[in-house]
Amino acid sequence: MSEYQVELEWLTDPEIPYKRMARMGSTADGLPQVVCVTPADFEKGIPNHWTPEHLFVSSCVACYFTTFMRISEGSKLSLEALSVKGTGVLGDDKDGKRAMTRIDIYPEIVVKKAADAQKAMRIAEKVEESCLISNSMKSEIFIHPSARNA
Repeated sequence: MSEYQVELEWLTDPEIPYKRMARMGSTADGLPQVVCVTPADFEKGIPNHWTPEHLFVSSCVACYFTTFMRISEGSKLSLEALSVKGTGVLGDDKDGKRAMTRIDIYPEIVVKKAADAQKAMRIAEKVEESCLISNSMKSEIFIHPSARNA
């Protein structure tokens, strides 16, 4: 069993009494601090910062990336490049509660050998089944991989 600690501290501003901004990090794990805010499209939201919604989608995308790397190394895939984009949709779930209802992940896989493009797509399928973060979410997750030769 593993544990991951995160600490969050509200950042106050005397000129804006209810500013929704916090500094988060982990002294236990030695992680740098990140400023996190309420999204700009929410009431009293703040633009141009990380939000819980961005971090939620990011955790799914980052897990896809790290899982892909682990599986591709074991399968000796001739990987040239990998980029992964993600989009989360905030809406009402089946119970009428606001939730991140859908996440679309777009991995772009570039292989050194043309023959490895099919292998890359098979790995992309395995990753979808193996990603522990997406397996922990109730959001619908859709993977849209593409693979091509360099």
